[in-house]
Amino acid sequence: MYKMLTIIFPIPKTLYFNFKMFPLKKAVKLPVITHYLTKLKNLTGEIILDTQERVTIGFGGSYAFFGGCYLDIRGKIIFNGKASFARGTQLIVGENGIIEFGKDFRCNADCIFNCNNKISFGNDNLLAWRDTFLDSNGHSVIDL
Repeated sequence: MYKMLTIIFPIPKTLYFNFKMFPLKKAVKLPVITHYLTKLKNLTGEIILDTQERVTIGFGGSYAFFGGCYLDIRGKIIFNGKASFARGTQLIVGENGIIEFGKDFRCNADCIFNCNNKISFGNDNLLAWRDTFLDSNGHSVIDL
């Protein structure tokens, strides 16, 4: 029963995400699967998929973490292969930001990616839980 619910519950959010982020021809293939607890804050950016493999967001990870993911995509995300992001992941990409993930990228629970300029990962990455990647401090600094 639990397995069946984990397949059914993500369907509405996955459909919304794919049809919002991709052209119709690509969206119907559902290249990105999102967990139903994923919060979709902003989806005005762009996702480029240089792969036929799926990207999953919000599934798996360390057993003790159960938070939903958070997506704020105002810039560009590039996937060059299969990628999976466990529960609690935050993907935040500013308007001028570009974040690129190489082939076979995986991260465990509660990782944070906050990009205002550029962050790039190569191929075959496996991240531990609660890793944080920032390319800025998220606000201007005033020197008095």
